[in-house]
Amino acid sequence: MTVARTSASRSRLSWILPLAIGAAVGASVMYVALKPVHPRHGITPVEAGVMYRSGQLEADELERAIGELGIRTVVNLGSKHDWDEPVCRAQGVKYVDLPVGDVWAMCGVPAPNQTAGGEPYDLRPLWELLESPEAQPILIHCWGGVHRTGVASAIYRIRHDGWRAEEAIREMDLYGFDSHKSKFEGVRAYLNDLATQLADARSGAKTPDTLANDENAAPSYSPLNHEGTETTATATAPRMDASTR
Repeated sequence: MTVARTSASRSRLSWILPLAIGAAVGASVMYVALKPVHPRHGITPVEAGVMYRSGQLEADELERAIGELGIRTVVNLGSKHDWDEPVCRAQGVKYVDLPVGDVWAMCGVPAPNQTAGGEPYDLRPLWELLESPEAQPILIHCWGGVHRTGVASAIYRIRHDGWRAEEAIREMDLYGFDSHKSKFEGVRAYLNDLATQLADARSGAKTPDTLANDENAAPSYSPLNHEGTETTATATAPRMDASTR
């Protein structure tokens, strides 16, 4: 009887143990897949060899990134630190300053304490760089690498890769954006509208001329002159929310 019970126990273990191991491995894979990325700890590719994203890097980190990734252009989306420009100049890399303000100003939607927004920030200098192979790879960053950088990356996904808004927003959240918060409702709406406009344009339902007056939506535009090793945008952001990086 004892032998029979031992044999039965071993039989149960023979299928319970693999199931338990499989569940643990599955949970680990899911955790890795869904674990938020912390861009302040390094650079991650949006599209390898074309565009990378990060938070504000220290001067030595930026130098190393330029050397290891072959970065040719650094686009600052509003970080206040001033060592990017001299590092880029010393390395012979183009520096572009795009002070987009906060994410609400960037999208042209009201901030939580406002009732009306303005026009979306014109990101044409970035789109032109992304159409210019000699300017690539490009590194884009703000301070934390989460909010302004996240929106720019999401617009790129929608505009260039044809992603649906929900896919682009999901990727933003992997970097810590927390788009579910009510204060970002306008940002979500902007990205959804942008994706709808571009989907309609691609399907022929709308032509580029009938798109809303938003250069982030327009599939093409007149070339801008951004020659030289240093470029500084002249537009000034209407506001900056230090709590939204």
